[in-house]
Amino acid sequence: MDAANLVVVGIGDGTSIGAMWLAAESHRYRPADAKAVAPGGKYAPVPEVRHVAGAVWINFRVTVGGVDRTAAMGEWLRVAGRVHQIPMTFLYGQSDLLGKRNATNAVGAMAPGPRWTQAVPLSTEVLSPSHDLLSEGQGAEKIVVRRVAQLLERTDGAIQLPRPPGGPSWWVFGNTAVPARQAGERTFQPMPVERLGITR
Repeated sequence: MDAANLVVVGIGDGTSIGAMWLAAESHRYRPADAKAVAPGGKYAPVPEVRHVAGAVWINFRVTVGGVDRTAAMGEWLRVAGRVHQIPMTFLYGQSDLLGKRNATNAVGAMAPGPRWTQAVPLSTEVLSPSHDLLSEGQGAEKIVVRRVAQLLERTDGAIQLPRPPGGPSWWVFGNTAVPARQAGERTFQPMPVERLGITR
């Protein structure tokens, strides 16, 4: 995905994938010069994640593919939330102890986080994998819509940042640059997930 002024909304297992994507975008840079075709020159002053207005996570989880990624997740949230100031709201059912723990730990990993970064309990029973939090009468849908609007209206948010020119981009880790997309390509190269703490 390569979009500006985006609010990411994830539910259940999709939340951890979304958090990993934000972490990946925290390392992806376009060139400062639209004519650049290879790494080594100057990159844009901010990574692509800075063009994301924020995220709303429903029933946040720390597993990816059934594997606990708590350690890596803390770093993903720190980089996207604390370093690059991407606000995230975590919704969970007030009786869902796992959801509460994951949400509060996530907010703690981002502290001090930007405005709208908070764990929000809802008056529901323990949530099931069927994503009952969005069922009629639970109130989550209205909260999500309202929060998305608030994130897009932030005066310090992504919508205020100038969009860099299109073209190639690289995932940059220290002095190492890994091609993300070359000029003329429509799709991205596979992300080197080991750089995000995902080991085989």
